[in-house]
Amino acid sequence: MNYLAIENLTLHYGDKIIFEDINFYINKGDKVALVAKNGTGKTTLLKMIFGEELPNSDAKFFIHSDVKVGYLQQDTPLDETMTIREVLFSQNSEKFQAIDNYNKAMEGNYSLEDAMVAMDKLNVWDLESRMSQILGKLDIYDLEQRV
Repeated sequence: MNYLAIENLTLHYGDKIIFEDINFYINKGDKVALVAKNGTGKTTLLKMIFGEELPNSDAKFFIHSDVKVGYLQQDTPLDETMTIREVLFSQNSEKFQAIDNYNKAMEGNYSLEDAMVAMDKLNVWDLESRMSQILGKLDIYDLEQRV
C-alpha cells in the first residue's frame, strides 16, 4: 500500500534545475532517507510534501488517509527559559494535551473522568514512558532542565 506517492515533481530556481520530473513512492514498512549535498532541495522537497511550499502545477501528491504526517523544522526556535518537558508538552498535540489534563486532574484541577476517557481514547497511557526511552537514547534524562 502506498503511504506517500509523488509524481512529476520538478523544481527550478531560475536556470538551475534542482530536480526534474521525479516520481517516488513510499510504502508501508519502507525506510527512507534523504541524503544529498546542501542546496540540492531536500528541505524544499519536505516543505512541498507538508504543503508549506507549492510544487509545479503538473506534480501529483498523494498521502494515504491513514497516515498522519509531521516533521520537526530544521531551524526551530526554542524558548531557552522553558524546560524540555514544557517544550514537549507545549506542542499542539491532542495526545500531549490529554496527558497534561490527566496530570491536572491528579492535582484536582481538571475532571478525572474526562481525563481518563481522553487517555483511553488516544491510547496514551504509556506515551511519557516511550518518550523518556527515546530521549534516553539521545542521553537526555532530566526533562526539567532548560532547553
